[in-house]
Amino acid sequence: MTMSPIKFIHAADIHLGRPFSGLRTSRPALGDLCLRAGYVAWQRIVRIAIDERADFVTLGGDVFHGPNPPLRARLAFKEGVEALQEAGIPMFMALGNHDPLDSFPENLRQAPGLHIFGPEPSGVSPDRPGLRGTVKVYGASFPTPVVKVNLARSFRREPGVTLAIGLLHANVSGMTGHDDYAPCSLHDLRAAGMDVWCLGHVHRHGVLCRDPLALYAGASQPASVNEAGMGGCSVVSIEPNSQPVERFAAVAPVVWDRLELDASDLETDVDLVRNAEQACIGLLNDHEHAEALVVRINLVGQRDSRKYSSPDEMEEFGQALSERLEKLSRPVFLESLRDRTRMALDLDGLAEEKGALGRFLRLSGSAVSDPDLAEDLLRDLEVELSKRQWKRHLAPDLDPQRWRDDPHAFEEILVETQRVAARMFLDEAS
Repeated sequence: MTMSPIKFIHAADIHLGRPFSGLRTSRPALGDLCLRAGYVAWQRIVRIAIDERADFVTLGGDVFHGPNPPLRARLAFKEGVEALQEAGIPMFMALGNHDPLDSFPENLRQAPGLHIFGPEPSGVSPDRPGLRGTVKVYGASFPTPVVKVNLARSFRREPGVTLAIGLLHANVSGMTGHDDYAPCSLHDLRAAGMDVWCLGHVHRHGVLCRDPLALYAGASQPASVNEAGMGGCSVVSIEPNSQPVERFAAVAPVVWDRLELDASDLETDVDLVRNAEQACIGLLNDHEHAEALVVRINLVGQRDSRKYSSPDEMEEFGQALSERLEKLSRPVFLESLRDRTRMALDLDGLAEEKGALGRFLRLSGSAVSDPDLAEDLLRDLEVELSKRQWKRHLAPDLDPQRWRDDPHAFEEILVETQRVAARMFLDEAS
């Protein structure tokens, strides 16, 4: 049977009702903005489905942030389902660990146009002309918050189905940073015979493979700097006799990001504030659809002194920068400011000084030009590094034989050792 062109929207990890309690207490403006952003992201997903004239919508779990979601979250979800139903767009849901079957609101389960999958994998066709019987969405929901079994292994395409779509909340191939719920592998996904896998649980958007197309939509509205980048949903298009094609659609009003600011050539704190402000404006230009930005700034590079590294000095710098960033045309909120700079070191000058550090630098430096001292040092290192407790920590560079064969490698490791020792000594003395 010939299949007509199909387009659908996949979203997951919307987390309606996330309270942001701590953030709203410590930073009310940012907390209220993040609370509102989750609802705006959901409204934008619905609007994209309508504007794209999608055939259906799939949701891969964690639509709600937790059991007994607040009234605002339930209303927002119901109004979204109703808007899609009015546009003739059905919705399919596979529930996840935050909104499993045992706590999903009872009064939302029978909403017209919404199909919620049960705990065992099953398939259902969208009730639309040209899709009935030829297209099937297969899905399974979490019965409880913790599911440790491999649900993907129970998915199977039925004979006669032209297009098969799998919908699941799962951790594929042990993705780090997320609980290992419904764990499975790419081999398990391929074995099920699906043409497309629409997944939830991992908050970063990503395509795992193209044949079959397996994708995480990612969180629609990221909630921390660990989810840096734009949140959104996936628009999946399938033409007859062609591979499915996915397009990412940004929906998050608030973007979290990281910024590394090189402070090496900045002479004053005024220069530092101005450079940080310009860098944040550059980030805003990169995220033209964002209403606001939350950024973690890491100061990097080398400086002659650790001028801003005390807590009081860093706090003063952060406050001055935050006041300017929050007044931009689109506000930028400073998540945190971290000093990752290193002191610029004059090893030759330090070696001439009196004291323990100077003696250490002179002694270690002489090993480069003294073959006997170098051999003694290498022999001691060889004995020490051969001890069993160090084996699992050793990198390929920590090989005394390699240092014997390559004098330049020996010199490089000695110089780096001197730098590390000098920084440790000077930090302790400051």
